[in-house]
Amino acid sequence: MTVPNGYMTLKVELAATKIVRTIVVPEHMTLEDLHDAIQAVMGWEDAHLWHFTDRRHDGVIYELPHENDGFPSFSKRLTIDASKMTLRKVLPNRGAKLYYEYDFGDGWQHVITRQTDPKTPEIACVKSNGPDGIEDFGGPWRLAAFIEAMRTNPESEEYAETREWAGLDTAEDLKKYLDGESLGQKTKKLRRALSHVKPPVQDAAKQEKPMTEEEKANVLGMIFARLVNAQLWQILDKAMRNGGTCEFEDPNKDIGEFFLTMFEGLKVKDGRGSLFYTDPSRLTVLPEWVEMYKKHGKAWRQLHDQFDILESYASSAVRLYGSVSLAELHEIILRYDPGCTLGVTELSSVLEARAIHCPKMPYRIVNELVVSEDIFPSDIEDIDAKVAKYHDEQSEFPRWYPQTRAELFKYEDLNGFDNTPESDTVEHLLKTIFKNKPDYDYGDALLGIYHTLKQSLRPDMAYDLLLKNDILPKLSDKTKRELLDAMDSWSEDIRMPFLNGNTVRELRAQAAQQPKMPKIGRNDPCPCGSGKKFKHCCGDFAKGPRQANND
Repeated sequence: MTVPNGYMTLKVELAATKIVRTIVVPEHMTLEDLHDAIQAVMGWEDAHLWHFTDRRHDGVIYELPHENDGFPSFSKRLTIDASKMTLRKVLPNRGAKLYYEYDFGDGWQHVITRQTDPKTPEIACVKSNGPDGIEDFGGPWRLAAFIEAMRTNPESEEYAETREWAGLDTAEDLKKYLDGESLGQKTKKLRRALSHVKPPVQDAAKQEKPMTEEEKANVLGMIFARLVNAQLWQILDKAMRNGGTCEFEDPNKDIGEFFLTMFEGLKVKDGRGSLFYTDPSRLTVLPEWVEMYKKHGKAWRQLHDQFDILESYASSAVRLYGSVSLAELHEIILRYDPGCTLGVTELSSVLEARAIHCPKMPYRIVNELVVSEDIFPSDIEDIDAKVAKYHDEQSEFPRWYPQTRAELFKYEDLNGFDNTPESDTVEHLLKTIFKNKPDYDYGDALLGIYHTLKQSLRPDMAYDLLLKNDILPKLSDKTKRELLDAMDSWSEDIRMPFLNGNTVRELRAQAAQQPKMPKIGRNDPCPCGSGKKFKHCCGDFAKGPRQANND
């Protein structure tokens, strides 16, 4: 049994021939480095375009984008930069295969198979069968036939011109070619080609320990939980349930790229591979993860559902309040779900992970505050100070809370608003106005009015803005005044984020209900409880309350 030492053994076979090379190379090197290695041990001259694929047909393509410009026939397949993909990712374990094509005209196909890990950790060519390839020879089948003929009948008239063209016209040259180079010569060329590749760290203390099954389960469980997009969740879930493969109903390059980007950070610590490989038509999950799903899938789905709920809390809160601290959001969650065991730190981790993997989230976290992307877009200047000021000013108002969680989640919808008699009046007016105006949509106008009023625009300013954007038509003075009055009345019933979720009408009613403070005479006892007369305590404006309290 061999111990992982940072190197892997690769068998490289030239398709349709008996030409084979077995090499030992560092597993952290890139596919671009592997291209250099194959060129060195197979005798190629690096004179043509090339790429790797993970399957013979329709697989992911690994190439250098700047070298293969001008070949649009591959544009529909998922393409990844070969200089950024390491061997340990594409050849995670023994038996894993990769395909290398050199010279798309001749079509020199190579099959690369990972073998048992080497006992000696050093770059070397440990086995070599058959001669080298010959550039521009016409492909592997023609080369295989030529080699066979030269071994059985080297003086064949059929190949006389070919021998001369290949520079093998003398018996000595032909014998040297057929015998091939020694392992020492191949190793020397291989090491020269990979001289820029740094050796793996051999210090065991610096190597990461392999992940335990529990750690792997936790990692993949968190990935499942972070998947926000329902379609992507269903694809990965279906692949797990279907033995590791899910065919995309509509071949989609973007889906494949999303999965690769999203899981780029997931690295199995023993270097044995990543979660899956994908192309525009299917997702294929590695077997060990499928087995883990069978054991933990139910718990992962429950975690995903829990994360969905947390995200709904965050989205609803920022749409309703504009800004909440993580601690305040945690209190809101406990208000409706008192059984939630997630702490503030875990909540922060979940929301940040979801925001990273789904850029269209309506919220983001700024200095321990969960803020609305609508109010504080990412390109805003001096955002930290503006968010802090907004939150401080907002906290001057008492926070309004919906009665139920379902009522709170209603505000997760950007276009969700309370239906009131005032909103119904505006809607009725718009339907009347647009009755004979087919080019306008009253629904768009209603939402346009709602969003502009929610931004605290005066009705006349909101009207002018919607008119300018061709959402509202030009109206007669009478109809315009009627609409503005209805908008003004509706604006008092819209829940404003900067008012901490309250409406203007609610705050006005609260102010009217507050008891008026009775007038205090100068000789009356001070209401602060000091026992002094008001004029000698808090009423002594010349001395001030602090000095008065020290008398």
